Amino acid sequence: MSLSLCKNPGVSASRHQQYPNYFILDGKIRIGRIYKEEAPTHPELPWFWSLMVRGKGQPNIQGHDAT
Repeated sequence: MSLSLCKNPGVSASRHQQYPNYFILDGKIRIGRIYKEEAPTHPELPWFWSLMVRGKGQPNIQGHDAT
């Protein structure tokens, strides 16, 4: 599996500079997101990430991180 990041096309270039926002792609299929929150609940963990797990009964995986 080869994953890649792609800028979220719904975010302007100037806004992306301050609050980066990416889609996670598996080939051409969007399987998640990574973005820097504007007002994080925990300032030491400003990045939010999520992955969509495919399959019946499979949960989405998500979390926060410092970098």
